[in-house]
Amino acid sequence: MGNEENDFLVYPACLTDLSILQRRIKLKGQALKIIRAERNELRQRLSLLRMRESLLEQMGPDFDPEVSRKLDCVDFLLLRAR
Repeated sequence: MGNEENDFLVYPACLTDLSILQRRIKLKGQALKIIRAERNELRQRLSLLRMRESLLEQMGPDFDPEVSRKLDCVDFLLLRAR
């Protein structure tokens, strides 16, 4: 066992160099899709947190039912996003 980067990958003996490369390209593409989806979820969560901060700043000393409802909606979405 060497210290090469891909020692952990075990390929069937019947795979040629070409099919190995095709497989690796496909796997990298799948990984990119997962990473992009996670990045989008993180951006959405960031937007919700910013919206929540903005709504909290709008809350004044008097109860505002509209702001309260909006804050409840944002809190619900944040809980669902976990």
